[in-house]
Amino acid sequence: MSSSFLKIGALVAFVVLLVALKVVVTYSSDKVTITENVLCSEFLGFGTEFNPFIHTYTNEAFVQEADMETLESLVEELRPQLVRIFIYLNWWRNGEKDMLSSLERTLQLAKQVGADVHLTVSGGWSAPLYVESSWGTTALETAIALHSLVTEKGFTNIKYINIGNEPNTTQQGPEAHVGLHLALDKALRNFGLREQIKIMAGDITAAGRDAWLPYLGENLGNVLDSYSVHIYWNYWDSTKDYIPKLSGIRDIISPSARKPVLVMEFGNRGKRGPDSSGDPGIDLEEVHMSDSPIAAFELSMFMLQALKHGMSGMSKWEAWDGYYKDMKRFIHHGLVGISDGQWKPKPSYELYMLFTRSTRRGWEVRDVATKNSNITSVAMNGDDECTIFLRNESGKMGKVTVEGLPENSTMHSYSFTLIPSSAPGIKSTWRGGLKEGKEVGATDARGRITIEIPGQTLLVLTTLNIAEE
Repeated sequence: MSSSFLKIGALVAFVVLLVALKVVVTYSSDKVTITENVLCSEFLGFGTEFNPFIHTYTNEAFVQEADMETLESLVEELRPQLVRIFIYLNWWRNGEKDMLSSLERTLQLAKQVGADVHLTVSGGWSAPLYVESSWGTTALETAIALHSLVTEKGFTNIKYINIGNEPNTTQQGPEAHVGLHLALDKALRNFGLREQIKIMAGDITAAGRDAWLPYLGENLGNVLDSYSVHIYWNYWDSTKDYIPKLSGIRDIISPSARKPVLVMEFGNRGKRGPDSSGDPGIDLEEVHMSDSPIAAFELSMFMLQALKHGMSGMSKWEAWDGYYKDMKRFIHHGLVGISDGQWKPKPSYELYMLFTRSTRRGWEVRDVATKNSNITSVAMNGDDECTIFLRNESGKMGKVTVEGLPENSTMHSYSFTLIPSSAPGIKSTWRGGLKEGKEVGATDARGRITIEIPGQTLLVLTTLNIAEE
């Protein structure tokens, strides 16, 4: 008998033995552990920017063909927990009824979805903000506008205010910013609004963080309630340009002045398109950034890193496409846009909804430990519920055992999977979303569960049954 027949016979005998002993051969799983390290004790929300000009002549031609009820329905389904809106003081000074009406409709939508609102006084002041004599007037006019909106109109969902968008890019220095907000604190107290409305100072770009945040902490720390920054990056940057913008951001503020830090604008940018319009540009497959599933998947990495660096909230620029006041700049960053005459969600909308719907304001954020360099993970919990985000950067299926979840609890999974281009000329796409969620079993008596994560996937594992909400 030949040696080859002997080898085959031995192999068959070995397989028969395995079957008889009911041995199951599986590949091993990586351990992922929710730690006791609390990154944020009270998360203030995942949110987005609402354009207050949506119901004015500025966008009339753009939206007249689309059903605004569809847009509102999509926003309601998204359920942003935090909403940022620009206001201009001349709207009240000049009695601009159309603009104020549009703002109130926008605020009503935010109230309808249960979002806390952060207002940024972006313009319309009677004198430049770097002029000291303007500070008192600007603060007073801001308090008058807030009194009208909160006390008279009933928009009690307005929770935060700041004066000046990205002041570090203007002639206004940090000294003027401090003076403005000290005056604002006094004006809000005079109107009885200070307990209702918190001051979120800064609103600076990442380039100003090292100079501005320590100064604001030292000179405004006893007045402000939180700090805010804006972070953008080139999505193809393998060095993750946003990491140094996030790294140590809380540590540069004096311990006695540390308050929550929020990212109140963020987004990824692409290369310039054929029309050289630039921002936010197109991806490397010539797809507009806001329509790109590649860019959407990259957003998830930034959001997880922001959580791991202790950010207390974040707001994506922007909720829907449209024009701002001068009709010159079309904002194409929206999670929702108009296609074929109808408002439709983009890939980034589907990804972002995995964050807004699987968490709650007020939850704490916990770090997650793993030795697998392809897995980035962070957890959030509160109200006897828990959600863990797991992002598999590799192109291969992964298997993990999650530890530290609630014991004997039914778990549900939701995911966003990037499907890369398979050949030149074929665009990348995606699958998943909230509607494809499923129950994946229960944790054991030690709070563990083993699951598979496809390559290039953000997987959300949660005790919440989002589909029934």
